[in-house]
Amino acid sequence: MKIQIELLTNFGNFKSEISEIEDGKIEELKEMSKGYFRTGLELDLEDGSFAIFSPEVIKNSILKINRNV
Repeated sequence: MKIQIELLTNFGNFKSEISEIEDGKIEELKEMSKGYFRTGLELDLEDGSFAIFSPEVIKNSILKINRNV
């Protein structure tokens, strides 16, 4: 399955590169994502750049996992 992580923030929306994961791993990813707001987040973005988001930005954001992209 192909997925793309999208971070929706007050500063804009950021999409990760598209990744391929095994179908059974999506539940694992969802479980890991539940605590993402406690720490910062690093993402390889779809345009090839790399972004680091501080915990302050993450606390006011929404993490979205797009499936079958």
